[in-house]
Amino acid sequence: MNTIKILRVSSDKFLLFHGRSLSIHEITRESSLELFTKLSERNNIEDIVDKDFCDYINSITANMAEDSSQPIPRKLRTLVLPISAGCNLTCPYCFAKTNHGNAIYSDYTSIDIDRLLEILEIKCNNEDITIVFFGGEPLMRFDIIKYTVERIRKMKTNNKFHFSITTNGTLINDKILTFFKENEMSILLSIDGFENEYNYRKYKNGKSSVPRVLKSINKLKSLHIPFEIRATITSDNPLVYETFMFLESLQIPYLLAFAYASENTTHKDLAQFGPASYDQIRTELDKLLVYYNNCFLTKQPIYNKYLQQSLTVLENRIGQNYECSAAFMYHTVLSDGTMFSCPHLMNQRECALGKISDWPFKNIEDHDFIPVGVDKIEECMSCWAHQLCHGGCASQKHSMGRKSNQPYLPEKCELDKIMYEFVIKAYYEYCQLR
Repeated sequence: MNTIKILRVSSDKFLLFHGRSLSIHEITRESSLELFTKLSERNNIEDIVDKDFCDYINSITANMAEDSSQPIPRKLRTLVLPISAGCNLTCPYCFAKTNHGNAIYSDYTSIDIDRLLEILEIKCNNEDITIVFFGGEPLMRFDIIKYTVERIRKMKTNNKFHFSITTNGTLINDKILTFFKENEMSILLSIDGFENEYNYRKYKNGKSSVPRVLKSINKLKSLHIPFEIRATITSDNPLVYETFMFLESLQIPYLLAFAYASENTTHKDLAQFGPASYDQIRTELDKLLVYYNNCFLTKQPIYNKYLQQSLTVLENRIGQNYECSAAFMYHTVLSDGTMFSCPHLMNQRECALGKISDWPFKNIEDHDFIPVGVDKIEECMSCWAHQLCHGGCASQKHSMGRKSNQPYLPEKCELDKIMYEFVIKAYYEYCQLR
């Protein structure tokens, strides 16, 4: 089974990543002359990875990475509520819109919230439940958010509720800040980097939202309200390194993702990654690697959560069978009670699981848009990155026209592998400085 990746890091050093064990081996002239010579003589270093080579490496490398995954229980643990179908921005890649430019779901009302909470009292007993206010832009219906939290606070329940919100940050004011702080709201704020021609987070009049969001970020920081940032990079954006550096400069934990295809296909030209963009991204990540290596050396904080999480996975060699718990412990619930495994699918009625009043659902695994374990995806098991990918996101696969027991389209796999190569190199450098 070919689960080996060889990376050239310099003229006198290669790294061998053993995907089955999540272990990294340094190959130099001094450490392995014969292997180093073979690799140095090849333009395509992957040519050396044949069955005999794999058998040899498997015989000398560490054991299989420990699979820390447990069977995912069926619980109403995290509920994403698209409180508002409207938004004051016109981000073209937004998956919460249809091809017609609007959502198919309706705003929540207080009656909808009352009905949902009554069902949760019946369905849940002594559970930790996280309510995620989502949209559109949820703060367009702050009245319903406030009603929901106050209603839950007054309930006599043995369930413990937590609150979270995903917001574009443009509507945050002093009243909302006070509400966030008093209710210990977890906040995920969207900003795609500094203001530039590739930043599409604009108001409907075409004006950039970045200055307003930065004011919200500064207010949150000044009041010591914890929050995190999420950013999206589109395929036409060459400013990858600059965007990462801008996010690091904010000194707030963040996740940056590349735009991908969704039911809203009007933005497909912004999620078209190919050979030219791959080369550009690799170049940008090589520059970023220099920055992070200096952070390791000088013990400066790193705010890139993806890198932090990846270093932990490689450090502890943590295997994981599933990408996420969608449809098991993570659900999206529309105002009419219709449930979906993921908010990325909530505009696609054919992906509905049923009504929350009928939960738990039978034969949920029969749906082809529900996450499956990577060990059930035959093509993935022969890939060096499967312990890092965990089989991938089921909703993204559905948008590609693929089933969850199939791999991504090759273009998406290649993009992900570029990021995995980056974190492998970063982890190696991190280990050298400890």
